[in-house]
Amino acid sequence: MKTVFIQEIIPSYRIPFFASLAAAPGIELTVISGSAHENEGFGAVSPRQCSFHWITLPSRVLGRPGARVVLLKSLLPAIRAERPDVVVTTGAKSFVQNHALIAARRLGRFRLYSFQHAREYRDAGRIRQALEWMLFRWWLYPNCDGIILYTESERRALVERGLDQRRLFYANNTIDTTEIARVRRQLSRAEVDAVLGHLGVARRPSIVYIGRLVPGKGVQALPDLFEAVRARVPEAQLIIIGDGPLGPALRRRVASRKGIVMTGAVYDERSIACLMTICRFVLIPGYAGLSVNHALAYGRPVVTFASPEHKPEIGYLTSGENGLILDRDDDTANIDFMVRLLTDDPTWQRMCAAALRTAERLPMSAMVANVARAIQPAAESA
Repeated sequence: MKTVFIQEIIPSYRIPFFASLAAAPGIELTVISGSAHENEGFGAVSPRQCSFHWITLPSRVLGRPGARVVLLKSLLPAIRAERPDVVVTTGAKSFVQNHALIAARRLGRFRLYSFQHAREYRDAGRIRQALEWMLFRWWLYPNCDGIILYTESERRALVERGLDQRRLFYANNTIDTTEIARVRRQLSRAEVDAVLGHLGVARRPSIVYIGRLVPGKGVQALPDLFEAVRARVPEAQLIIIGDGPLGPALRRRVASRKGIVMTGAVYDERSIACLMTICRFVLIPGYAGLSVNHALAYGRPVVTFASPEHKPEIGYLTSGENGLILDRDDDTANIDFMVRLLTDDPTWQRMCAAALRTAERLPMSAMVANVARAIQPAAESA
């Protein structure tokens, strides 16, 4: 079954998924994407480095985050040349060429699936959310052969809102947790010490932020949160792993503060694994997404704040079990919780064990199998 998968850009963490999907029985995969946008904080990967067929097209981005339009040049001619049975496209509202794909699907060119999260389609009174729900419910959903959601909880929520469960699927969006487990087992003390020394990181109980430095992630709150914790745990260290548009301002802000290390972007998983050996928990002040999976795969609790802006992967976090979801209005209790994870070994070890158990339920192989099942039966029955 000839399958074309379209994304605006391909971040490095998606490469294992596409490589595994391309190897799935019965699927002949082509990935079409734009080139990575400058200063997005994603790892750059060349199609020449990948085992699957990957076509990159010039992209154009208009507007600003939250109100932008993305166009891939010559997208429809590229798809026609592939003669696909199935097209899987991103469900992002900014990707306006979805409307052209819907038109092509109506002409019988291929079956069309939307791969997306649906956290924004919750019941709410805000006008924007109501309009987004209408766009999804009355345009995207009825004009696709199926919707592939990131998590099972999203699927259940849409079924409860009256959508046909036979046309809703879920991927259990994840990263390559099996590869992370392999890397963790291979680490030596000498390798860990070498990486920590190279990055200027001390072997101390550490709080880690890992992810892009972009608006919405709450990275601006990291210095003050850490200072409050460090007042009670002086030996604590904050390691900020990542880069993005907010990076320069954050570096200036923490330049004179003790105990804070900004490593910049680190894409080598072995280096990340070395840093995670001294991590007590991963702190994400703003919205959390696949960084939840990343922390759990290393057996580290995730600490974040309650927010409607979290991505679907927040559903993998059970507060008090494999991490904590804090109340923004209770500063004293929040610092108490973080101090406890830094100093109370039994509590920390219990949460670490729970984090690993969760990660074991989220392998890349399951995500690939879920997506393959979603697109194959309908296409084979045509």
